[in-house]
Amino acid sequence: MARPINLRTSMRSVTIKHATSSSSSSSSSTSSYDWTRQWYAVSWVTDIPLNTPYKTTLFDVDYVVVRTPSDVYATRDACPHRLASLAEGRVTTDGRLQCAYHGWSIEGDTGDIHVPQAPRGKVPCATMYPCMVKGGLVWLLPCEGADAVTAPPPYVPEELEHDDVAAGVVRDVPIDFSLLLENVVDYDHGLFAHQVSGFDLYCGSLDHPQEVSTSYDADGRFEVTMTTKALPKVLETNSLSDTASPLTATAIFKSPQFVSACRFDDEGKTSFKTVFWLVPTGVGRSRFLSKGYAPGKKKGLPRWVQHLFINRFLDQDSHLLVTEQSYVLAEEFKAAAEKKPLKRDRVYRYASPGEKLLAAIGKWLDTTVPKQPGRYDALKSVAALARIAPAFTTAPREITLDRWSQHTAVCADSQAMLRNARWLACIAAAAAACLAYRGVQVLASQGGWYCVAHCAFSAVCLFVSAVSAWIVTEFSGFRKTALSRDADLRRIPTLFPDQPGVSHSATP
Repeated sequence: MARPINLRTSMRSVTIKHATSSSSSSSSSTSSYDWTRQWYAVSWVTDIPLNTPYKTTLFDVDYVVVRTPSDVYATRDACPHRLASLAEGRVTTDGRLQCAYHGWSIEGDTGDIHVPQAPRGKVPCATMYPCMVKGGLVWLLPCEGADAVTAPPPYVPEELEHDDVAAGVVRDVPIDFSLLLENVVDYDHGLFAHQVSGFDLYCGSLDHPQEVSTSYDADGRFEVTMTTKALPKVLETNSLSDTASPLTATAIFKSPQFVSACRFDDEGKTSFKTVFWLVPTGVGRSRFLSKGYAPGKKKGLPRWVQHLFINRFLDQDSHLLVTEQSYVLAEEFKAAAEKKPLKRDRVYRYASPGEKLLAAIGKWLDTTVPKQPGRYDALKSVAALARIAPAFTTAPREITLDRWSQHTAVCADSQAMLRNARWLACIAAAAAACLAYRGVQVLASQGGWYCVAHCAFSAVCLFVSAVSAWIVTEFSGFRKTALSRDADLRRIPTLFPDQPGVSHSATP
């Protein structure tokens, strides 16, 4: 039977301690945080086709990335000539990015502009932004000049720094970066939104609290580390825990976008690790990049197979975050209009001992989110307001959970599988029909095992066609209906049984 949380006494656990930096120095570093002087993972390498312009977005600013066999470069997605989208253009045989409107082209290494109509004319160079490949990801630094030189290098775990890292998960979600980050490090929600008992090992309790520390690494990145014994906290038992020699569950956030989670033994070894890079594409929208791996092992399930499960997993709580977002952003923008700071511990009600990590990151977000480039342009510009308006409303789940626009359209492997599945479904269905027709003819003329064989092969083809059609539906549109949501809700009591008459509210 599940053990209820005493919310009245659990608030004693929500305290933050600083590991290697004092409170005053941490506050000073956070207040001067510059989002533009940070490297951002914007895509998996395999999702950017060679010699094809690729559009990506950071802080509501569109960039175009070009990957050639020997280089990768980026510039604003607006031609210096007439501001047409360069992502609609092409890459020339010598690697220049050419606008489709008037043919102006840009040298990737220098930014020099070639004008077909004036080959001897002098045109100012285009602004190029630092770009690199590391850990299987394409990284973009949205600044230039001296700031680019002094920016800390992009962070990937040491075991992923080699060149042949397999691509992981990608999904564009209509969720603000701040809410997505809080969701990823909120382990209390896993038992209810996802019905997965493993989340309980990362939660906190009075007996086994989350130990949280904040610091700055050698490159000046803000870091929050949480550790706790990998034992049941909310549930009485957990099949994933090892009570004889409990592991330590840990979660780490490194600014601006990296999160990792794993369970390790006394020697610091882990059998599996999950890492995330959360991309702040704009107000009310983000890109979710993630990868789960076993250190020392390079092979895993095919990427499209992983996405079959991960998309279902993300569908379970993404719409809930959208329903929350309109209220939180309204509070934030109201505070900005009144020139007041937003305090998340006043907007939310922190009550669980499993929210210590959330509280620590929330304090960092309170100070740094207002410094995001163009964050509050909507308070001064009608055009900016129109761009972010959808973030302040709750769209139907058919829109907030559309898998084609959010995932398949930006994942090369899923696109390829979708094409193959469509062809296979048609071919298998046609083969089944032909075999069934031939089976009827054989039955009339010969009978016996020949007919049975034709019917058996026809059934196999029908099965292949049905599976292929199912894969098509998984990658091509909306799947998480209200009926599917209700089925999830019915699974909650299997982990956390309903307890009539038991109150979980704090006493006034």
